[in-house]
Amino acid sequence: MTPVLKNGHFVARKVTADFYKSAKLGDMLDIYTKLVTMKAASFTLSQEIYKENEKIFELEILLVYIDFEGKVQKLDNDSKKLILSLF
Repeated sequence: MTPVLKNGHFVARKVTADFYKSAKLGDMLDIYTKLVTMKAASFTLSQEIYKENEKIFELEILLVYIDFEGKVQKLDNDSKKLILSLF
């Protein structure tokens, strides 16, 4: 089931990424994602990718909720609860 936000969508406001080593098709990867912060209209996620217990990539991304005209909007409580339930 994909959640649908009726009044807007998320955009990436800031992305910080570090690439350390490559992976290729068929490699077994472990991917760890965590919620770093949750604010009224945004949240930050961090993600680390490992190949054979060695970190090969890490990322931090700030996602902001905007309406269809591009204005920042607060997340409603149901949307916040849904996001929190994923982590």
